[in-house]
Amino acid sequence: MARRRTSLGTGDAARDKLLDAAEQCILCHGGVEKTTMEDVAHAVGVSRSTLYRYFPDREQLLVALILRRVKRIVYEAHQFVSGQPTFEDQIVEGLIFLAKYAHSDPFIRPIHRSDTLELTDPLLASAPSVEMTRDLWEPFVTAARESNQLRSGADGPNLYYWLNYVELIVAGRFAELPDAVDDHRKLIRHYVVPALTNLESGAGGRRRGAVSAAAAPAGVGSSATERAISSHGSSATKVGRRVRSRKS
Repeated sequence: MARRRTSLGTGDAARDKLLDAAEQCILCHGGVEKTTMEDVAHAVGVSRSTLYRYFPDREQLLVALILRRVKRIVYEAHQFVSGQPTFEDQIVEGLIFLAKYAHSDPFIRPIHRSDTLELTDPLLASAPSVEMTRDLWEPFVTAARESNQLRSGADGPNLYYWLNYVELIVAGRFAELPDAVDDHRKLIRHYVVPALTNLESGAGGRRRGAVSAAAAPAGVGSSATERAISSHGSSATKVGRRVRSRKS
């Protein structure tokens, strides 16, 4: 049977049609890993060569799809973070909010599995991904700086790249242990918060001492929590090596 041809239009409208088709294919085929470029081209009624003009490979198509879905949540996340009483709470609850969203989204959730982590490096290197992270966090970072809650030097040029990385790590841990929300909060407070906050002054001017080793969350260094961190970290390292090898 002859392929049904579709008029894509041009520019962003054409990209959106292709991404819409990719979403439907992923749902129909039962996952990201089971969807091919041929599937997407056939679903939208164009040739593979047309699809490749917009997305040079499957990896770039999937990254674009994930970024589009993440973009939709930035406003909602901003509203949620705005409701938190302190900068520390904004960091902790904001990261948990994003992790829960990633875990609930059928298109984003698979990128944190060990067999699909090849998408992690392209997402981290993506300018749109870093810009969305900046759009979300910059107002809170600015307010924290003005109220002396931001650690000196924390808002360097790579801050939002680093926060983008942290978001992916937290989402990965959440994917491994979705029921250990309190444990994730403790780890964020123990390791991420001190990297961003002025430990001499908290919300309302109260003095806060540095976090001591004795205050480490109970899950650190024990049971499934440590195994999840180790597993996710080692998988990401291997993927990074594979991606760099393919590019060289």
